[in-house]
Amino acid sequence: MIKKSWPIAASSLLLLLGIAGPAAAASDSPITPPGESAIEEYAKSVGVDFLDNQKKLSEFKYWITQLPGIYDAGYVEQVNNAKMLSVKALWKGASPLRETVATEGRVRGITVTFSERPYSMLEINSATEALMRNDKAFEPLGFRIASIGGIGDDAGQIAIRGYALKSEDNLLTSSERTAVEKAAREITKLPIEVIDGVQSRPATRMNDYSPFNSGAYLINANGMACSTGFALKGTTGPGNWTSTARHCDGTSWWYARDNSGSSAGMQWRDSPDGQAALLSADGSMQMFDGAWNNTAGYSKPVAGFHDLSLGDYVCTSGGNSGVHCNIGITYLNFSWNDGYGYASQMEGYQATDGQWAAIQGDSVGPVLVPYGNGSVGAAGMIQAVAGTLFNNGKCGSVRDGGANLCSRYVWFTSTRTIANSLGMNLVTW
Repeated sequence: MIKKSWPIAASSLLLLLGIAGPAAAASDSPITPPGESAIEEYAKSVGVDFLDNQKKLSEFKYWITQLPGIYDAGYVEQVNNAKMLSVKALWKGASPLRETVATEGRVRGITVTFSERPYSMLEINSATEALMRNDKAFEPLGFRIASIGGIGDDAGQIAIRGYALKSEDNLLTSSERTAVEKAAREITKLPIEVIDGVQSRPATRMNDYSPFNSGAYLINANGMACSTGFALKGTTGPGNWTSTARHCDGTSWWYARDNSGSSAGMQWRDSPDGQAALLSADGSMQMFDGAWNNTAGYSKPVAGFHDLSLGDYVCTSGGNSGVHCNIGITYLNFSWNDGYGYASQMEGYQATDGQWAAIQGDSVGPVLVPYGNGSVGAAGMIQAVAGTLFNNGKCGSVRDGGANLCSRYVWFTSTRTIANSLGMNLVTW
């Protein structure tokens, strides 16, 4: 099926103004349209072997997480190295399952090593939940939380990240830091690292129609802009739905940004986890590719879920700023509040100097892993830009600038988590 659409942009809670030109064609078949985008450029730069190895490591990660009792046995996370086809498993304590994992790795041609961690997943989750329940306790101390907990390739400390409320540089004074650290320890009964100077903003393509590709740019009557995530389907019976973020207005009808006659419907169901919502319009097996202002209708077929680990690399496909690649996964399993409650996030960092991971206006857009056959793996849904934020004058070419902020850091939720919490599957070719 051929449908007319622009390579549209992902979403933000901020409205962006402007009128686009006429629609261009985008294919709904699993054939990538001719031409080259940032994803192709990135794929050439890293090579097919690297992309294939990332897929193998993702499949191995999923196998590990499905082992009964794996987290009780001490497994916390893993750090993938696609160049070497190896895994460093982050683990607390001895367990026979270590050898089970190492043996399966050898069968798959994957080298597995182990790195000891100070806290188990149970301890990390318990501390995170306690801090979420008491997040407002830090504001009288001059600190506002941006994220809680998380797992990095580091010493294994549990951290809260945020910013000082009383200073222009967003950094805590020595006495404020001491007070925040003390309060965090009293809440969790564990030492908590406090990282300041970290802000976060919800990260918000223009003429698509049903079935909507992921990355289509939407607008509602109230002037709010949002976009579409990867499409989902029921486990039984017909029906495909496009997805968006739950922080997008759930009370209004949504339309293609530059085609008010094309409705995406309205939210009819929130996901129990992953900060997503379903729109009533159909969703497509395709994901928009290309720059935000590309009129060739670049799109790529979605092959399936992709489970990420530390050390992996992803691309984002945001409607406001287009595709960005070479974004390394630096932090996992931390919690961020989108205004409707906390959910587990992943953090990506743009490894190429002078480029960005996302800008406000890109949220809800797909986080993906390119495959060597031209398809993509569905990894996540953009939720926020974070860290050091820059204004539009420094953000390069974007669809809608103004007050929107960009960053080398992007926070996003897992596509598999969203689908599992809804009891649904991914729409694939």
